[in-house]
Amino acid sequence: MPYLNFKGEKIYYQLKENNVASWQNRGLIFIHGSGSTSLIWQNQIDGLNLNYKIIAVDLPSHGHSDKFLISEITLDLYVNIIEKLKESLKLEKMILCGHSLGGAIILSYYLKNPNDIVSLILCATGARLRTSPVIFQQLTDDYKQALDYIRQTAFHRKTPKSITDTYREQLSKVDPPSYL
Repeated sequence: MPYLNFKGEKIYYQLKENNVASWQNRGLIFIHGSGSTSLIWQNQIDGLNLNYKIIAVDLPSHGHSDKFLISEITLDLYVNIIEKLKESLKLEKMILCGHSLGGAIILSYYLKNPNDIVSLILCATGARLRTSPVIFQQLTDDYKQALDYIRQTAFHRKTPKSITDTYREQLSKVDPPSYL
């Protein structure tokens, strides 16, 4: 498993090289939302065959990445991790794709480093992230109920149960404070 060393902590990422010539140094980086992992992008990683390195990262305290103190987790930390990943993989130009919180991360990255970016892909996100107060309350009071609520509201009602169950399973591996 590939890891980025970030200030002594390990940040996990998936990498698909796609036979990209070394001189191309282009990357498509997928960033998940709060409580999720890089696995949310597995169909894109497996299905895309572009002249880009395809990368999906597990944010701190998510998935296979090391746990960080809650007080350390900020939007700036996430942006710094993407900067370090770009440097580590020797990427010159990037497409960034972010879902929910991942969208806030890529917008912040772009504002700080506009010349690194070919384009942004924003998925279920925006400049202002509004989250239902019900989710915050349930994450505090009844984590299992919160996971069920998120599973219900994150997908179309006709989405196969196998997909929503897999998503809920991924979410359940992140502790509530990290999610919050």
